[in-house]
Amino acid sequence: QSSFLDMVWERSQGYFEEELLPIEWLAFQTYLMDPAGNGSDWTIPMTDGERNSIQTGIIDTRGGMYDYNVGGGFNFGNKFYAGASLHYHVLRFNETNTFREDNEYFLESFENMQLTSNMKTRGNGVGAKFGAIFRPIEELRLGFSFQSPVKFNITNAFSFEMTSKYHPNTSQPPPDPDGRLSFSQKDPEAFSFTDPDTYEFEYFVTTPTRFTLSASYLTGKFGFVSLDIERVNYANISMGSEFDNFLVENTYIKSDFRSVTNFRLGTEILAGDYRVRGGIAHYPSPYNKNIKEYENQLSEWSLSAGVGIRKKNYAFDVAIMQTNYRDQYVPYVTSDLEYPSSTVKRKHANVAFVVTMAFFFDPD
Repeated sequence: QSSFLDMVWERSQGYFEEELLPIEWLAFQTYLMDPAGNGSDWTIPMTDGERNSIQTGIIDTRGGMYDYNVGGGFNFGNKFYAGASLHYHVLRFNETNTFREDNEYFLESFENMQLTSNMKTRGNGVGAKFGAIFRPIEELRLGFSFQSPVKFNITNAFSFEMTSKYHPNTSQPPPDPDGRLSFSQKDPEAFSFTDPDTYEFEYFVTTPTRFTLSASYLTGKFGFVSLDIERVNYANISMGSEFDNFLVENTYIKSDFRSVTNFRLGTEILAGDYRVRGGIAHYPSPYNKNIKEYENQLSEWSLSAGVGIRKKNYAFDVAIMQTNYRDQYVPYVTSDLEYPSSTVKRKHANVAFVVTMAFFFDPD
């Protein structure tokens, strides 16, 4: 019910060519937008009537979080245990987002447009963890852990490329005094323009504190049952940068997010040298219940199962975890409430293999 160029048009009004943001400037370079009047009014190749866009997109993401830690622990009479660790987190993330739009209600000569956005994210942060375990009897363990906030210093680097295609009977090569506009290699009839600049933005994000209470019951003949209850206040997330205190964003975070209680329940059953494991976990949505558009969104359930064998000198384990949740994706936003939004159902399966080798050294 809307077009990507609706957003381009709205964000361009009142600005001259040299004042345009990168995506709007690319739209001008590829003849998706032309100046009208005094040069700060813009037009797009679109009728004022019905919208019936065919919109497609591909999002390719790669990367992850890498943790390096050092820690130590203490044992007091085999009844009370305490430990602490210092963590250095490294964030590496790349995303290529390709958005294409074909629209029957554009002017007859216009066929489609495509925007490719590349983002590279680099960041790092330092945090600490502290934990304690109390064993009142041989079979029972009671635990508590605290994870400090982590302040991530993050840099996002953006680059953009845009193509537009007009009907070949009406298309004429546009003037190109700078020699940077070219025809797409994949489609010789499409105009292509790559922004030669890379746009970097530096900011920081502070994660919330986490408190966890744990209990486990062990028996040498059966195995164990464990329970974790974790409390996280997502309203304590904050953002900022050297040039902006992110007042609006931080206000929304405090009003729209809430504290949640996560739980994890797991068990292991012994059968001689073999182990059979199972677990379930639930992570409620961090959004307040009054945020209707995200009601029942981002509530995550995880199920896990595994088997293993444990000998004196080695052990082998395999496990699989299935995680299901929903989230919301919005490719662009306009002042009209009919901008596109989709609910995405996500299913992730993780498989882990663990091999443990034990070595014994006799000093004599």
